[in-house]
Amino acid sequence: MKPSDIELEVLRKFNSGKNAATFDNELQPGTYPVQMTVTIEGNLHKGNPGTTKRRDTSGSAHIVRYLLDRINEATYNCLIREIDNIRKGEFTVKNGKSRYEGRISAVMPYVETPRAGSTRFQGQVVVEDIVDTPTYEDLTPGLKLVEGG
Repeated sequence: MKPSDIELEVLRKFNSGKNAATFDNELQPGTYPVQMTVTIEGNLHKGNPGTTKRRDTSGSAHIVRYLLDRINEATYNCLIREIDNIRKGEFTVKNGKSRYEGRISAVMPYVETPRAGSTRFQGQVVVEDIVDTPTYEDLTPGLKLVEGG
């Protein structure tokens, strides 16, 4: 028996991440009753907590609005001419790298935020209701759908 679209969607939702595309299906919008028996077996690895250091970009849209209200016409026209490259991050710093770094650090300083340790599962999910060998054997590391009994 091949898993139904409903069962595939349940597995996809549970296993969102690298392997989710493996469980793609044609399930139509709606609410469906689900009853399936699964056994999850394997190893769960939890890494040490740490910190992430990145620029505080909160309020960036407001900062851009503020600057657009105050820049001179020549700078605005240059911005419009180069907007496609600027959106890709392709521009040169014209008034000195240290001045630029100082300004960006003042407006968007680096902040450290705590993060939980990464979690990795290596194992398989056995769908007990599937008795035929499934066709989902070549999954990347993570959950692996195998034959039930």
